[in-house]
Amino acid sequence: GRQALSTLAQSGDPRARTYLRTAVQRDDLNDEMRVAAIRGIGRDYATSQDAEFLRSLYAKLPSEKTKDAVLEALGEMGGSANAKWLMTIAGNNDESLRLRRRAVQLTERAGTPISDVAQLYDRVDDPQMKDAVIATLSSNGTKAATDKLLAIAKSDQNYAMRRRAVNALARSEDPRVKDALKDIVEK
Repeated sequence: GRQALSTLAQSGDPRARTYLRTAVQRDDLNDEMRVAAIRGIGRDYATSQDAEFLRSLYAKLPSEKTKDAVLEALGEMGGSANAKWLMTIAGNNDESLRLRRRAVQLTERAGTPISDVAQLYDRVDDPQMKDAVIATLSSNGTKAATDKLLAIAKSDQNYAMRRRAVNALARSEDPRVKDALKDIVEK
């Protein structure tokens, strides 16, 4: 069954896409089959309607594994609607911490502006979520990301978060970062 779904997923035929959308909603489908169908919907021939379908399907899915497949597919598809949606999941305290962290990791791939990711840091309370944001900022490497990491390293109330930001910045070759780190160490 999974091989059949994978084969259909590689087809650009609209009938195959319709079948995948129907299959993923079936109650008798196990997680592996659902994941294969979700990945198929999000692959090469994905449309904005497919992205909208996956976003609406997310809340109805029974397991974290299938929800993770939706996050991954939407992260790969990118686009402003998917990027905003991933940020909504990342900031939703009703979601599991694992899925929220995964959404943060996928925001950059989806094209979320780094300023939005930086703002998320200030909105979340959970240290693991803050850590996920720091990791995303660190991998981004832009001036805006570096500025936020510097702000965290200099003034965050949580010492562990300050330390994580310093560790992320330590890999930077930016002279401005090196000077700021010297100032932090000397205090």
